Amino acid sequence: MPLLSDDELANESRCMFRRSARPVLASPIHHAIRNGFRLVDRVLPGVGCEATDGESIWFRWTADPRELGRRVTHGHAHALLVRSKLEHNESDAVLLTAEMALPREVLAKIATVEDACDLVKWAPAWLVEAQYRRRRSEIEENFLLI
Repeated sequence: MPLLSDDELANESRCMFRRSARPVLASPIHHAIRNGFRLVDRVLPGVGCEATDGESIWFRWTADPRELGRRVTHGHAHALLVRSKLEHNESDAVLLTAEMALPREVLAKIATVEDACDLVKWAPAWLVEAQYRRRRSEIEENFLLI
């Protein structure tokens, strides 16, 4: 279970995009660097595909731009949460990764999950689809309340 609310995670994402001053769907490498993180294209022994100490993001390189984007974005999500000193867990980092890959504000303008997958070039389809379906149901629920 996440420790942070959806609004707290969305706020972290929005602040990150503001600091990076790059288009929202730009390469996650640009966003991470513009937010002051050092990227290292290798991981420490015993670490999965990404790690962070809050200053550097280590990631395992891959030629697949969607998987590379996921790895950098997930490491960036962890780094943002570490830097913010917010108590968090892996669920929070995964949800922030999804929010950074397909932010609410962008998602609200997309008609179909296929359109979302075509638009987002830096995340695997499974991540884009999960974020789309999760946020879309939230948008529809809020619409019904109006």
